[in-house]
Amino acid sequence: MAIPRFQVVAAMAAVLTHAAVAADYTYVAVTEGTVRKEGMVQVGTLTWLCYGKRCTIHGSLDERDVATCQALAREVGPIESFGRPGWALGPAGLACCNQPDPGAVAPGDSSSR
Repeated sequence: MAIPRFQVVAAMAAVLTHAAVAADYTYVAVTEGTVRKEGMVQVGTLTWLCYGKRCTIHGSLDERDVATCQALAREVGPIESFGRPGWALGPAGLACCNQPDPGAVAPGDSSSR
C-alpha cells in the first residue's frame, strides 16, 4: 500500500519545521565583580543562576537583542562577557549591555568563537 502524497508532504514539513526551531544553549554572563544578587535571579521572564562572577541560563535567547544582557546587568552588575559556545557579544554589544537604556540594540555585533 502506497503512502498518500499529502501524508509524505505533511511529515516532511513537520521535520523541517522542527529543524528550524532555535537550538537551546547554556548562556554565560561573566560580571566585572561579584554579582550583586546570588542564586536564582529573575530578569523579566528569564531565571538566571548567579554565583561569584558568573550567571548561567539554559535555553534559546535572541542573540541580536542586547536588552537581555542589559536587564541582567541592571540586576547583577556590569558584565564583561556574555555568550554561549560558538557565539559571544562583541565589544559594541557589551558597551550597550552596560548602559542604562533598556531598549539598546547593537544589531550584527557578535563574534564567533
